[in-house]
Amino acid sequence: MSTVSTKSQAREGKKSKSASTDSAPGAEVKPSATTFLDNNRNWVICSILVLAIAAFFRLYLINLNPLHHDEGVNGFFLTTLFREGKYTYDPANYHGPTLYYFAAIIPWTIRFLFGPNAQNTYGLTTSTFEW
Repeated sequence: MSTVSTKSQAREGKKSKSASTDSAPGAEVKPSATTFLDNNRNWVICSILVLAIAAFFRLYLINLNPLHHDEGVNGFFLTTLFREGKYTYDPANYHGPTLYYFAAIIPWTIRFLFGPNAQNTYGLTTSTFEW
């Protein structure tokens, strides 16, 4: 005699029937929902959009950013070298004259090509380009 009740036998029978009717052997299970970014094209478009927005916020009014302390010190030494034509080594600065002489090539070239009036407008700025 079996110890299983008739109720549990009925439950097991319903489970086995529903399991056999839900999925046929060899049938593929398809995902029920797809998201917007499942498409590769949509993902690329969204990635480019995010990068463009980030670049806009990073570059918009970039010349309003203040200089860091080391950039200000280097700018002071470069300006002195450019305007007065002299450089005095400061061991506390840890940079030799090569950094400043290479950086002074651009303002010297602009002064040579466009005259002394252009040197302060286009030669000694805190950014490479002006908007």
